[in-house]
Amino acid sequence: MDSSDRINKIIKNIVSPERIVDERDAKWLCRKVIKVFANEPSLLEIDSPVKICGDIHGQLSDLLKVFKLGGIPPKTKYLFLGDYVDRGENSVEVICLLYALKIQFPEHIYLLRGNHESDEMTEAFGFLEEVSIKLGQEYWEYFIDSFNYMPIAAIVLKQYFCVHGGISPDLKRASDINNIKRPSIIPGAGILADLLWSDPDNQIETYGPNWRGETVSYGLKAVKKFLKRSGLSCIIRGHQVARNGYNFPFLPSRCVITLFTASNYPGALNNKAAYLEISSGKGYVMHFLRQNTKKKKPIEKNESVQQEMNEEKELKKDKEIKKMIEVQKVKKINETGNEECLLKTQIIKRNNKM
Repeated sequence: MDSSDRINKIIKNIVSPERIVDERDAKWLCRKVIKVFANEPSLLEIDSPVKICGDIHGQLSDLLKVFKLGGIPPKTKYLFLGDYVDRGENSVEVICLLYALKIQFPEHIYLLRGNHESDEMTEAFGFLEEVSIKLGQEYWEYFIDSFNYMPIAAIVLKQYFCVHGGISPDLKRASDINNIKRPSIIPGAGILADLLWSDPDNQIETYGPNWRGETVSYGLKAVKKFLKRSGLSCIIRGHQVARNGYNFPFLPSRCVITLFTASNYPGALNNKAAYLEISSGKGYVMHFLRQNTKKKKPIEKNESVQQEMNEEKELKKDKEIKKMIEVQKVKKINETGNEECLLKTQIIKRNNKM
């Protein structure tokens, strides 16, 4: 079976009702996609027309809705802004489907790195456990290796700067991103950390602290200075839940757009999901996905934001000490009477008294 036939089979299995991903295929996809990523610069340059998607977070149903509404590569070109895994139930299927399409159509689908494409985040927010159950824990390392090769940012139509989080006080202009060497592990602070972790804040002018930890928040003045130095007009980013699928954090200025493409995000207030389409000479158009109808537990208005803040603050605290991960085999008897081994991952967090 040649590569094209194998990829077609992988895609067919993923979109089937059974959502099958074979462990050998997962390993093969990770190794193949690394070669594709390695041939791309850290800062991509993409022509229009292109459709841009925000966070997916393991919600395969939303990803399939995007392809149903917007078309499938190579008929349509896509740029994804990162955070493909964690929190959702189908992170393995999401990342494997995107990898299969990237290998098959490398110039029609582009995958940027998000802050969740790291070992520490996937250990804490579900991907490690999902991989361990569906494939085996050893396969998680193949995904982490592939994440370290992902491009960091993109410029679309020489006008739109696309990145997961935002900008950095240490980044003078967009072109400097090509100085970031890959493969790379996301550091605790600095340019790469800021590109993937930072947030806009309309209460500050330039840069300030960020509740997420060692990264920064950036204001409108900092954005305009960065865009002017880089010869660009707009930042398109993900990283934060947007109630309507998108928002403009610096209104009335529309120089920053936040996109979120996972509807009814766990813990959120029944948020919509959106993606953005850019065409030369036509600006951009927002498209919306039909929301998932799965009922979720009612929550207070600010609970989802507070929940995310608490989770990520705790993760930052955990980084201050050596993390200990225990993986133990749990035997389970299935309906046929056979034993199957599941991997149960337990993250030992630091004692609150420390």
